[in-house]
Amino acid sequence: MREFKFRAWNGESMEYGGFSIHATGKICDISHLAKIKENSPIMQYTGLHDCKRTKKYPGGQEIYEGDIVKGTSYRHPYILEVKYFGGGFAPFASFDEKVAIMFDDNDKCGVIGNIYEHNFLLDINS
Repeated sequence: MREFKFRAWNGESMEYGGFSIHATGKICDISHLAKIKENSPIMQYTGLHDCKRTKKYPGGQEIYEGDIVKGTSYRHPYILEVKYFGGGFAPFASFDEKVAIMFDDNDKCGVIGNIYEHNFLLDINS
């Protein structure tokens, strides 16, 4: 069964936990420690991990929507944002919202940032 997790951008850093999301979409701060605002962007965990193995992430880093991933697909390099598309998550070409590179077993990708803290990384494709 897939694990449902979320993170939120509070304007300064990512918040992992300490908040809940009501069925109406309203964000509720349940820990009084999270710095979540009512209009904070929410990103869902994709259920996937990147291919980098480190001491901090021995199984690979979790991939969330809004992450920026660098990789290759069918021998073509890319740096793209992960978005929700057609019932799943995929890296999207920034120049065309209709083009998605689907994750597959042969895909070697790693999380290199997110769109809130590292948006400049997407300019490399331009």
